[in-house]
Amino acid sequence: MHEVNDRSRDIGEFVPAPDDDMLICRCEEITKGEIRKAVHDGDVKTGSVMMGQIAGMIQEKKPMQQILNEMMESTEAVYQSLSKVMEEI
Repeated sequence: MHEVNDRSRDIGEFVPAPDDDMLICRCEEITKGEIRKAVHDGDVKTGSVMMGQIAGMIQEKKPMQQILNEMMESTEAVYQSLSKVMEEI
C-alpha cells in the first residue's frame, strides 16, 4: 500500500529557493517556485497544470527498469563520445 502524505500536519512555512524564478514551462509561463509552492500548499490546481501537457507526449508504456536501462545506455553513449573529444583536446 502507498503511504499518503497527511496534508493536515504542519510542514512549516514555504522557503523560497534562489532558482525559483526559473521557467520550467514556457507555454504556461510557470516558474519552478510556483510549482514548488503549489506542492507545498497542496494546491492541486496549480500543481497539476503540467500533467496534461506531459501526458500528451507519452507514446508508449514501458516498465521502469527498461526506462532506466535506456537512460543509462544513452548516458554511457554520451560519456564515451565526450571522452573521445576530451582525448583529442
